[in-house]
Amino acid sequence: MIKYRIIIFILCISFSITGCSAFGKADPEEQSNAYFVAFRTLYDTDTALNSGNYLALDLSNVMLTDTEPLISLVQGFCDDNGYILLLDTREGLKEKGYISTISFTDGFLFTFEDVELKSNSLVTRVTKWSTMTGAVGAEYKIKKASAAWEITEITSQWIS
Repeated sequence: MIKYRIIIFILCISFSITGCSAFGKADPEEQSNAYFVAFRTLYDTDTALNSGNYLALDLSNVMLTDTEPLISLVQGFCDDNGYILLLDTREGLKEKGYISTISFTDGFLFTFEDVELKSNSLVTRVTKWSTMTGAVGAEYKIKKASAAWEITEITSQWIS
Protein backbone atom coordinates (compact mmCIF):
# COMPACT_ATOMS: atom_id res chain seq x y z
CA MET A 1 0.00 0.00 0.00
CA ILE A 2 2.81 2.39 0.88
CA LYS A 3 4.59 1.43 -2.37
CA TYR A 4 1.54 2.58 -4.42
CA ARG A 5 1.30 5.84 -2.49
CA ILE A 6 4.95 6.55 -3.19
CA ILE A 7 4.45 5.81 -6.89
CA ILE A 8 1.36 8.03 -7.02
CA PHE A 9 3.22 10.78 -5.17
CA ILE A 10 6.14 10.58 -7.60
CA LEU A 11 3.77 10.68 -10.59
CA CYS A 12 1.96 13.71 -9.15
CA ILE A 13 5.25 15.53 -8.63
CA SER A 14 6.37 14.64 -12.16
CA PHE A 15 3.17 15.91 -13.73
CA SER A 16 3.22 19.10 -11.70
CA ILE A 17 6.81 19.84 -12.70
CA THR A 18 6.45 19.01 -16.41
CA GLY A 19 2.72 19.44 -16.85
CA CYS A 20 2.65 23.18 -17.26
CA SER A 21 5.46 23.30 -19.77
CA ALA A 22 4.32 20.29 -21.75
CA PHE A 23 0.61 21.01 -21.96
CA GLY A 24 -0.67 24.29 -23.31
CA LYS A 25 1.75 26.89 -22.05
CA ALA A 26 1.37 29.77 -24.48
CA ASP A 27 4.47 31.13 -26.18
CA PRO A 28 3.82 34.65 -27.58
CA GLU A 29 6.70 34.31 -30.03
CA GLU A 30 5.23 31.10 -31.45
CA GLN A 31 1.65 32.43 -31.38
CA SER A 32 2.76 35.52 -33.32
CA ASN A 33 3.27 33.24 -36.30
CA ALA A 34 -0.46 32.45 -36.28
CA TYR A 35 -1.31 36.15 -36.53
CA PHE A 36 1.25 36.58 -39.28
CA VAL A 37 -0.40 33.82 -41.34
CA ALA A 38 -3.71 35.73 -41.16
CA PHE A 39 -1.93 39.00 -41.91
CA ARG A 40 -0.23 37.61 -45.04
CA THR A 41 -3.45 36.01 -46.26
CA LEU A 42 -5.42 39.24 -45.96
CA TYR A 43 -2.53 41.28 -47.39
CA ASP A 44 -2.74 39.12 -50.52
CA THR A 45 -6.52 39.66 -50.70
CA ASP A 46 -7.65 42.75 -52.66
CA THR A 47 -4.10 43.91 -53.36
CA ALA A 48 -5.36 47.25 -54.73
CA LEU A 49 -5.62 48.35 -51.07
CA ASN A 50 -1.90 47.79 -50.50
CA SER A 51 -0.80 51.21 -51.70
CA GLY A 52 0.89 54.08 -49.97
CA ASN A 53 3.90 54.51 -47.74
CA TYR A 54 2.34 53.39 -44.47
CA LEU A 55 1.17 50.07 -43.14
CA ALA A 56 -0.62 50.68 -39.84
CA LEU A 57 -1.20 47.91 -37.34
CA ASP A 58 -3.82 48.02 -34.58
CA LEU A 59 -3.11 45.37 -31.95
CA SER A 60 -5.29 46.91 -29.24
CA ASN A 61 -7.71 43.94 -29.29
CA VAL A 62 -5.32 41.00 -29.39
CA MET A 63 -4.95 38.51 -26.56
CA LEU A 64 -1.20 38.00 -26.95
CA THR A 65 0.64 38.51 -23.67
CA ASP A 66 3.53 40.09 -25.59
CA THR A 67 2.99 41.74 -28.98
CA GLU A 68 6.68 42.46 -29.66
CA PRO A 69 7.30 39.21 -31.60
CA LEU A 70 4.35 39.98 -33.91
CA ILE A 71 5.46 43.58 -34.34
CA SER A 72 8.92 42.30 -35.26
CA LEU A 73 7.46 39.99 -37.94
CA VAL A 74 5.38 42.80 -39.46
CA GLN A 75 8.34 45.22 -39.24
CA GLY A 76 10.42 42.75 -41.24
CA PHE A 77 7.61 42.50 -43.79
CA CYS A 78 7.47 46.32 -44.01
CA ASP A 79 11.24 46.55 -44.45
CA ASP A 80 11.09 44.00 -47.27
CA ASN A 81 8.17 45.72 -49.01
CA GLY A 82 8.99 49.41 -48.57
CA TYR A 83 6.36 50.36 -45.98
CA ILE A 84 6.74 52.46 -42.87
CA LEU A 85 5.09 50.66 -39.94
CA LEU A 86 2.74 52.64 -37.72
CA LEU A 87 1.41 51.09 -34.51
CA ASP A 88 -1.87 52.75 -33.63
CA THR A 89 -5.64 52.56 -33.69
CA ARG A 90 -7.79 54.17 -36.35
CA GLU A 91 -8.72 56.94 -33.90
CA GLY A 92 -5.06 57.49 -33.03
CA LEU A 93 -4.14 57.73 -36.70
CA LYS A 94 -6.97 60.24 -37.22
CA GLU A 95 -5.72 62.38 -34.33
CA LYS A 96 -2.21 62.34 -35.80
CA GLY A 97 -3.49 63.38 -39.25
CA TYR A 98 -2.77 60.15 -41.14
CA ILE A 99 -6.45 59.38 -41.67
CA SER A 100 -9.12 61.82 -42.77
CA THR A 101 -12.75 61.14 -42.05
CA ILE A 102 -13.10 58.80 -45.02
CA SER A 103 -9.65 57.58 -46.06
CA PHE A 104 -6.06 56.72 -45.27
CA THR A 105 -4.66 58.39 -48.37
CA ASP A 106 -1.05 57.29 -47.95
CA GLY A 107 -1.47 53.82 -46.50
CA PHE A 108 -3.72 51.12 -45.09
CA LEU A 109 -4.64 49.79 -41.66
CA PHE A 110 -4.74 46.22 -40.35
CA THR A 111 -6.91 45.66 -37.29
CA PHE A 112 -7.02 42.41 -35.31
CA GLU A 113 -9.89 41.56 -32.99
CA ASP A 114 -9.39 38.27 -31.20
CA VAL A 115 -12.21 35.88 -30.45
CA GLU A 116 -10.08 33.15 -28.88
CA LEU A 117 -6.39 32.46 -28.36
CA LYS A 118 -4.98 29.17 -27.10
CA SER A 119 -1.46 27.78 -27.19
CA ASN A 120 -2.12 25.96 -30.50
CA SER A 121 -5.08 27.82 -32.00
CA LEU A 122 -6.31 31.30 -32.78
CA VAL A 123 -9.66 32.69 -33.87
CA THR A 124 -9.36 36.33 -34.90
CA ARG A 125 -11.18 38.86 -37.05
CA VAL A 126 -8.84 40.83 -39.30
CA THR A 127 -9.67 43.93 -41.30
CA LYS A 128 -7.59 45.73 -43.92
CA TRP A 129 -8.92 49.26 -44.43
CA SER A 130 -7.91 52.11 -46.70
CA THR A 131 -11.10 54.04 -47.47
CA MET A 132 -14.80 53.93 -46.72
CA THR A 133 -15.26 51.96 -49.95
CA GLY A 134 -11.93 50.14 -49.83
CA ALA A 135 -11.75 47.49 -47.15
CA VAL A 136 -11.68 43.73 -46.73
CA GLY A 137 -11.93 41.42 -43.76
CA ALA A 138 -12.64 37.96 -42.47
CA GLU A 139 -12.63 35.76 -39.41
CA TYR A 140 -9.77 33.26 -39.44
CA LYS A 141 -9.50 30.00 -37.53
CA ILE A 142 -5.84 29.07 -37.36
CA LYS A 143 -4.30 25.95 -35.84
CA LYS A 144 -0.80 24.70 -35.41
CA ALA A 145 -0.26 21.55 -37.43
CA SER A 146 3.14 19.95 -36.89
CA ALA A 147 5.58 22.85 -36.93
CA ALA A 148 3.51 25.31 -38.97
CA TRP A 149 0.39 27.39 -38.42
CA GLU A 150 -2.38 26.88 -40.97
CA ILE A 151 -5.70 28.55 -41.61
CA THR A 152 -8.33 25.86 -41.12
CA GLU A 153 -11.39 27.99 -41.81
CA ILE A 154 -12.23 31.44 -43.16
CA THR A 155 -15.69 32.74 -42.27
CA SER A 156 -17.53 36.04 -42.39
CA GLN A 157 -15.40 37.19 -45.32
CA TRP A 158 -16.40 40.56 -46.79
CA ILE A 159 -15.15 43.16 -49.27
CA SER A 160 -16.34 46.73 -49.66
